[in-house]
Amino acid sequence: MGDLPFETQAKLLRVLQERECQRLGSGETVKLDVRVVAATNAELEHRIEHGKFREDLYYRLNVVPIHLPPLRERWQDIPLLVEHFLEKICRAEGMAPKRIYRETLEVLQRYAWPGNVRQLENMVERAVILSGERAELYPQDFALPKTAREESVLAVPETGMDLQATVERLERTLIEQALRRTGGNKSQAADMLGLKRTTLTAKMKVLEAVV
Repeated sequence: MGDLPFETQAKLLRVLQERECQRLGSGETVKLDVRVVAATNAELEHRIEHGKFREDLYYRLNVVPIHLPPLRERWQDIPLLVEHFLEKICRAEGMAPKRIYRETLEVLQRYAWPGNVRQLENMVERAVILSGERAELYPQDFALPKTAREESVLAVPETGMDLQATVERLERTLIEQALRRTGGNKSQAADMLGLKRTTLTAKMKVLEAVV
């Protein structure tokens, strides 16, 4: 919506206000009974200030605004989206289903995804192609920037964050990694994390309670 030419904006505004239009090449007026759902990734208020978007059209469309946060703020959605894209792409390519391990998902969840869901889908498709006959997908299949793996999960987004939930998520991730690497041995996992076994057990109980 934010990229509509100014002339087209005026026509759309007239259609929304009059609830009628004329088909191309016809002089007959057609009454409309429709609901319009519009989307944009542009800052329309900024475009209005610079004379690139009509203010009257903005307020005509902005009846029930829905803000969809960027993918980097919806990291919980990434595993479900990846599974969906994997199934969709493998089916379309006639390939056997692929698996993606937790460690790989954790790398994807730490990436900022400037291209949002569209970029994620493209990356999954690329990973499927690069994996060939291999059944598993690894972080290197996604060709993320080298800094993606080190990118801090504690970066504060512009819209703010839930600090407690972020800390709990980080603790859960590290504890799960330690347990996997030690085959579920709590004593060894506690040593790896620099904790007492009793402290690790207590943290596990707390994290399980907040899931």
